[in-house]
Amino acid sequence: MKAMRPINRKKIKVYGFIIIAAISILTLWSPTNNYVQVYKAIEKLDISASKSSFTFIPDTYRAWVQINATIGNPTGYRGIGIISLMFDLDFITNTTIVVLKNGYRMWFKDEPGEPLEPYSNITNSDQLSINLEKKIDIYEEIQMLQQNGQPIELFLHNAAIDTSLFLGRMIIPIGSIPLNDP
Repeated sequence: MKAMRPINRKKIKVYGFIIIAAISILTLWSPTNNYVQVYKAIEKLDISASKSSFTFIPDTYRAWVQINATIGNPTGYRGIGIISLMFDLDFITNTTIVVLKNGYRMWFKDEPGEPLEPYSNITNSDQLSINLEKKIDIYEEIQMLQQNGQPIELFLHNAAIDTSLFLGRMIIPIGSIPLNDP
């Protein structure tokens, strides 16, 4: 009979370590890869906005604007929650820029936010009430443009996206976004 060789404890420890290391690497690869993409995803968030209507309320100095906003994630990052879009609504006249609505917040969903999956978009729309009582000249200019079938140039100014990430809540400044007609 052949004698059994003694078990080499060093080899068992080395093989055990290699197996545990391989399992750990495979387990942590996806979350680590996702984590590395977070800043690229924040930098590349895509936002567009349009107005689907601009309506005057008869016999008042008020108007309604229907705004549609789309936020897109063109990256593979998973874990962005969109809470809201914040902005000022501005009107461009022939000579100046006039703030029609200051510090507006278009809500998507309370924290942790509306999930923005990789390579996808989410859209929200809201109807803003604008009081032009103290801006009668602007009211008349907008009304004249509308009656003549000319475009009413609006844009979202000081726009920022309120997000929820694994880092915590983060407000990402966007700047200005023209409100295009759909």
